[in-house]
Amino acid sequence: MLEKIYCKITENKKNMFIFILLLTLLSSIPVFIFPGIKKGDDVYFHLSRICALSDNIKSFRFSGVYPGYFNDYGYANGLFYPDIFLYFPALLKSIGLSEILSYKIFLVFINFFSILFIYICIKGISKSKYAGILGSIIYAFASYRLVDMYERAALGEVLAFVFAPLVIYGIYEVIYGNYKKFYILVLGMTGLILSHIVSTYMIGLVLFFMCLINIKRLFSEKRILYLLLAGVVTFLLTSYFLLPMLEQMLSQVFYYSNTSNISEFELSKRTVPLYLLFLEVPNLRKAIFHKYWVPSGIGIIFVYFLYLKIKHRKISDNFVNCCYLIGIVTLILTVLTPFWKLGIVKKVLYPIQFPWRFYFVVTVLFTVGGCLLVSKVKDSKKLLRNTFIISFISLISMFVIAIIPKRILEVVDYDASYAEYLPKEVDRDYIKKRGIVVTSNNDVFCEFKKNGTEMEITFVNNYDNTYLELPLIYYKGYSASDGYELFKTENGLLGIRLNDIREGTIFVSYRGTRLACVTRFVSFITFVLFMIYVGKEVTHEK
Repeated sequence: MLEKIYCKITENKKNMFIFILLLTLLSSIPVFIFPGIKKGDDVYFHLSRICALSDNIKSFRFSGVYPGYFNDYGYANGLFYPDIFLYFPALLKSIGLSEILSYKIFLVFINFFSILFIYICIKGISKSKYAGILGSIIYAFASYRLVDMYERAALGEVLAFVFAPLVIYGIYEVIYGNYKKFYILVLGMTGLILSHIVSTYMIGLVLFFMCLINIKRLFSEKRILYLLLAGVVTFLLTSYFLLPMLEQMLSQVFYYSNTSNISEFELSKRTVPLYLLFLEVPNLRKAIFHKYWVPSGIGIIFVYFLYLKIKHRKISDNFVNCCYLIGIVTLILTVLTPFWKLGIVKKVLYPIQFPWRFYFVVTVLFTVGGCLLVSKVKDSKKLLRNTFIISFISLISMFVIAIIPKRILEVVDYDASYAEYLPKEVDRDYIKKRGIVVTSNNDVFCEFKKNGTEMEITFVNNYDNTYLELPLIYYKGYSASDGYELFKTENGLLGIRLNDIREGTIFVSYRGTRLACVTRFVSFITFVLFMIYVGKEVTHEK
């Protein structure tokens, strides 16, 4: 029976597509069954981003500054947190769907492409449809991936699960396979960077150690050159986001600079108890009165993969060994509290905020490494049935989470989470009390009209050394007509100097910096040339 099902799935591409679609629907059960969505940790934050982007689309603004935040003073979340993939649900909302339904549809698409790309990765490396199918089942129901999606609502990290398999596939081709397929690594890393910077940082560490382990091989057959080429092309493709973000970070001090003083982000306090590493029971730690919440484990299925590695330890495959070695080391580090107390660790790994975030890395590496190993030992296809049953435990756990009554049916107000990207001088209470007004250090009469991040200000009776303070939070990239000087006030708001001009009308808007304009052009040209190259390579391979 199982043999017949397997043969039917692998019979043609249509059946394979239907199988992946079936896994997508099963892993999306919590999306379909209940109204609204569960009140996850970051769900308000990401729903707010979707609503803000939808507002920008309707107003034909694409600047990265969301006007509706903080009493319409504007918040540049899009300049620091990549939002390109959120334009899809934002567009759905713009044409009339609710933000909740748009978000749900987006999650289904994320599930589909996560499962599809892990299949492409494992099948591409192993040349085995069996291994690819096995990996797609495991990845579809991977405990931490589902926790990220339905418990934490960590949308950036969930998106990272889509592109991480392409990164692993790409680095395999550069180091071990056809290095001219470096474009797979470029696609994966570009998607990863534009999904979640923290996940990119973690995967970057994985790539560093993979390259270090295979340093001799990299310097053979021009492989190192293609690795460098992949890095350059990735940088050019993402420069439209990375360089303006860096420019903003260097332009002033933001709230995120002070988060190291928040005790709840102490890495050593968020390590994982050993008994929770593989369990898939949701909220278990809360149930036994531990102070800090940790995810419910990476999944019981990976215990089997570790056993399989020990049983077949004589099988020599450098890439499989790399996946297992880095995965095991990373997994062990999540439980080592003394490690996270080291000064250098706090400095180097502080961006990940929680040690258990490495579950993301472990899930990807164990899925790829374990399935590649299975393809080599020719284990019974009965493993497919067992894998499906064991992996389904994770989905059952997520179903339990989904029925919890704390659900969201709509977004009432914009949520900025910790508001990390506010200038340090900004006081949210002051903004709320201040209201939408234009103030001045002198008695100058002025009237204004405000539309998002655009303002038209008319003033009369001005005299020397006068400036206006506008109801806009200061970010580098605002511009004013007729060369008026803009600056940041002591309240972190946008100020404008009137100098000796007695009366006039000023138009202020956020258009982005010159660097942002240049890098958009560079990224666009790179994208066109890169896609032409990829098209030619794929055609040549066929």
